[in-house]
Amino acid sequence: MSWRDKGKLGVFYIGLLHLPIGAFIVAFHNVWTGMQLLVTLLGWGWTLKGALYLCYPEHGLRMMKVVSVERSWQFVIAGLMLVAFAALISYSLAMRGEI
Repeated sequence: MSWRDKGKLGVFYIGLLHLPIGAFIVAFHNVWTGMQLLVTLLGWGWTLKGALYLCYPEHGLRMMKVVSVERSWQFVIAGLMLVAFAALISYSLAMRGEI
């Protein structure tokens, strides 16, 4: 059974997954310059998504209805973008001598 099948409870789970992770990033890594800006933006995005899903579960239900096997290619694109994001941050850290 997927989160989509759980209805508003599934939306609540997704909100509780994204909100604390995003809030943690925002609280401890609120940097607005250089490559670190990307991590801050990711944190704010997850925080806003979590808050939106918790405050407006109907919106979350609509977003979950968009997910289907036919549109699974969008997750591949998102995954590739996150891999590129991780590679970019790793490269930046390596050039600064931090890893």
